[in-house]
Amino acid sequence: MIIRPLDPSDWRAFRSLRLESLETDPHAFGATAASTRTKPDQFWIGRLEEVQAGRAWLVFAEEGERLVGMVGAMPQGKRAAEIISMFVRPESRGCGVGRLLLERILSDVAASGVHKATLNVRTTQTSAIRLYRSCGFVEVPSTSPDELTMQRDLVSSS
Repeated sequence: MIIRPLDPSDWRAFRSLRLESLETDPHAFGATAASTRTKPDQFWIGRLEEVQAGRAWLVFAEEGERLVGMVGAMPQGKRAAEIISMFVRPESRGCGVGRLLLERILSDVAASGVHKATLNVRTTQTSAIRLYRSCGFVEVPSTSPDELTMQRDLVSSS
C-alpha cells in the first residue's frame, strides 16, 4: 500500500475515484455525482496543481496500480486545516487504509505549520467516527444536527 499525492497528469484517476465516492456514499459529501460529473478536465488538473503548489493537500492510497482511497485538506486561515473528501473503496474498508490516509494527511498539514485540524462527519457514519476518535479527534460544537464537527490539535502544548 502506497500513500501519495498524484501528479496533475493523473487527473483521470482522481476524477474516477471522486465520482465513485459520490456514487457509493451520496449522503457523506456536500457535492453530488451529477454536478461533479459536469466539471471540466481543467478542474481536476487544477486541484492537483494546487496540491503540487502547496495550496492544499490531497493524498491517495494505491494498491498495485489501483487507487483505493483518498483524503484531502484545505487551509482554514494560517494555522488550521479542514479534512475533506475522505473515501475508501468498500472492498478496502476495515483494512487500515483510512487510518493510513488520515495519518499521512495529518502529517503533511502539520509539516506545513498547521496547528489544528477539523472535520465534519455525518452522524450515521459510525465507522468513520470511530476512526477519527481513535486518531485523536474530539467532538466540538456543531451547527448541524446531522453532522459531528471534530477537531484535533496537531502540536503538543508545552
